[in-house]
Amino acid sequence: AVAADGRGSMVFPNGDSYDGDWEAGAQHGFGSVTFANGDNYSGDWWEGRPTGEGALLYANGDSYRGELLDRRRHGIGRCAYASGAAYEGGWRDDVWHSSPDDPSPSVFVSKD
Repeated sequence: AVAADGRGSMVFPNGDSYDGDWEAGAQHGFGSVTFANGDNYSGDWWEGRPTGEGALLYANGDSYRGELLDRRRHGIGRCAYASGAAYEGGWRDDVWHSSPDDPSPSVFVSKD
């Protein structure tokens, strides 16, 4: 069982595994989760949702570091794809987005 407030760990019935801060019985503050699909997230939580600054490592090798809203890339962030391509700039609802503050986001390919 998880304390309503404080720090703790929990494995959910769907296979997700969370370790971090709790408030009022929900993930809230800072924490890390391994999702059942193999994705990993470490960062801010708000009322049980990955929201704020964080880092996602997807099971397919892609990674994202930046702002999220309810586990979706939303705000400013950088996504590096397993293919070597990367995008840094604005995101809205998990899709690349150019904003007035970021009129020309940078897209580049890296061949390591």
